[in-house]
This record gives sequence, C-alpha cells and structure tokens, in this order.
Amino acid sequence: MRSIVQERGAGEGAGVRPWSPRAEWAVRLVGLAAVVTTGLTVWLGLWVTPPSQVMGNLVRLVYVHPPVAWVALYLAFGALGLGSVLWLWPRTRHPFWDRLAAAAGEVGAVFTALTLATGSIWGRPTWGVWWAWDARLTSSALLLVLLLGYLALRRVPADPDTRARRSAIAALVALLDVPIVYFSVSWWHGHHALGLRGLHLGLRVDAGHRPADRSPAGRAGGPRAGGGAGRSARRGGTGGRGAKRRRARGGRAGGPGRARAARGAPGPGHAGVGSAVERQEAGMSYIDAGYIVALGVLAVYGVTLAFRRRRLERAVAELRRRREGGA
Repeated sequence: MRSIVQERGAGEGAGVRPWSPRAEWAVRLVGLAAVVTTGLTVWLGLWVTPPSQVMGNLVRLVYVHPPVAWVALYLAFGALGLGSVLWLWPRTRHPFWDRLAAAAGEVGAVFTALTLATGSIWGRPTWGVWWAWDARLTSSALLLVLLLGYLALRRVPADPDTRARRSAIAALVALLDVPIVYFSVSWWHGHHALGLRGLHLGLRVDAGHRPADRSPAGRAGGPRAGGGAGRSARRGGTGGRGAKRRRARGGRAGGPGRARAARGAPGPGHAGVGSAVERQEAGMSYIDAGYIVALGVLAVYGVTLAFRRRRLERAVAELRRRREGGA
C-alpha cells in the first residue's frame, strides 16, 4: 500500500487522482454481483440440484472446487501475465500494468490456496485420502509456492522500476507452470484422470431426484433411491433368486470394492462408516465443510480488502494534503 502511495506521489508532475464516480459505481456493482452470484451458487448447489448417479451428493462440491480453480488458473494468471508483459514492453510501460499484476498475483494466491483446500476436502471421501502426490495436485502446490514467492519479491525494498521489472520476470517464470497444471491430467494419468471420467458420468443425474433433499431420509436414500427401486423390481425384485444371483455375481467379478458394496461394508473413501445412512451423512459433512471453508475464506478476504482500501484512501488523502500544503 505504501509503495502505491509513493508511486502516485513520486515523479515529475505526478498527482493523486481519486476514483471517478463512474469507476466507484462500477466497483460497487461488481461487488454486489459477486455476492449475489455466490449466494445463488450456494443455494443451487446445496438445495436445488439433485445428486448424481455416480458421485451422489459429493457432486455438490464440484459446483465450488472447479470454479475456484478456474478463477485462479485463468482469470488471475491471465491478468498477471498480461500486466507483466505490457509493463516489460517499452511502448506500453505504465505503472498501471504493474499494479494490475500485483493485484492479480494476490488474488491468484488466495484462490490457488482455496483450490487446494476444497480439492482436499473433496478428495477425502472420493479418493480416501486428504492428499495424494498426483501430478495436478503437485503442480498446483508448486504454483502456490511460486505465487507466494512472487508476492514476497514485491515486498523487497527497491525503487518502483526495479521492483516492477524483477516482479514481472518472476511472474512470467511462474506462468510456465500454468500449462503444466492444465495438461497434467493428459500427460500423467493419476487421480484426476479417474476423477474426470467419473465426473462426466456423475453429472448425469437421476430423473427421480429433481429437488435436492437434505433431510435424513433424503440423504439415506442416496442417488439411486427413486429409479433404482423400480429397476430392481423389474429385474426380479429386491429379494429372491434374482437378488441372490446378482449378489453372487458381484462378489465374484466385482473385486473387493464391489464385494464391500454388496455386503454394505465401507469403501476406501468411507473408512469406518458402515450403513448407507452413515455414508450419506459423512458425505454431507464433507460437503458442508467445503462450502464453509470456501465462503469463510472469501468473506475474510473481502473484508480485508475493504479495510485495506479504507487505509489506502486515508493515505492518499494525507498525501494530497501534504502536497497542497507544500504548494
């Protein structure tokens, strides 16, 4: 913040100009739209959308985790790269591009950390572990480290041009990791490769689940409660020889995962959880935790930005008074 104030007050003929009323209203409208769309996402993700056929209620975390990753990987890093390149180009060099890169780097660091947090919460009930040294996870963690290094480099004391130049070079080096993160699923087949295939299947929801049911009865029913009962009845009922044949066939050919499901034992992602009701309750607890973490981080960061803006406005006003008094 001090560096921005110093830059605005430094240089021949430099002046401190407050935001125009049009820019002020634009910022307020963008903030209001962000709050409304975030609330709409939470409402749709937790109460309106149905569970999926494959992932069940865990698909609700998909409405949070990928959008946060897209903001970090595409919007924030796109602005960071654009600002750094335009500042390094002599014809377009202007302090505005350096400030844009600094703001984008901070936003990218926050959203990359939030991506790793929500992905870890989603991975625990899905993969059975909080963290795996998957190619995408590892490259994303490296991206966060590079962003933190970029922000630390900006705080090293130096004149504005020197700081902007070395920060722009560091940003372009960090950007080399972005295509690695994007193509890591195709280059190295790991957890995310399996997760993407399951996601394409999992987004096909059951026709019998239109509104999301977060009651204990709805959670216990699982994603196949409506259509599954009718299909099993048509194929020979829930009991009798048809069910016995299916259970025997599942135990022989399906491996340990299918055998556990046939016996009602917990799978690898639900260690220590036995019944269907408990598995659904455990899944909903991870979903709630993911939404709470995402909303909490965004709320804290928004409040922090508001306080920092107030401090910056006071510093700019004080600088203007000093300049007018000296004149």
